[in-house]
Amino acid sequence: MQPKWSNYPPQLCRVDGLDLKPEQVRLRTMNFSQPWRTRGIVNLDYQVGLPDAYLLDWFSTNLPEYVEDCQAHPSSEGVEQLLRTRGWPSARQILKDAELLVPVVLFFAHDLLLEWFLDGTPSRPGYVLNSVEQVRSCPGGMRLIGQGRRADRPVAYQDI
Repeated sequence: MQPKWSNYPPQLCRVDGLDLKPEQVRLRTMNFSQPWRTRGIVNLDYQVGLPDAYLLDWFSTNLPEYVEDCQAHPSSEGVEQLLRTRGWPSARQILKDAELLVPVVLFFAHDLLLEWFLDGTPSRPGYVLNSVEQVRSCPGGMRLIGQGRRADRPVAYQDI
């Protein structure tokens, strides 16, 4: 499987103030957003740009299944309610609605980043993203902001 970033023009990819190539970044899939158990891990700030074209492709592919599941098994979960009250908007409609886009991208951020970067070992010097704390609109796409770490040593992934 190829990372999606390879299908789009270069985007912002910065960790700890350093501009990186996307192949230097991967995503922590297990226990995403949880603290690292390995002693001495230093959290680093990151910013990643995701282009509108990728967001449109991703939502066009994945949103219908999510909506179908929500309709079959309704809940009062925030993003589901937001989409329901807006009449289950299409991917294109979501991208045009600033009030809707930010919470929807934040909700799906892990999945968006996972397809964008993949998991596994990045090229060196490498970094592993662990959280998404903010989502901001920017010209031509969205900026995801969070915490990551250097991928310079093994870590314990299982929580006790």
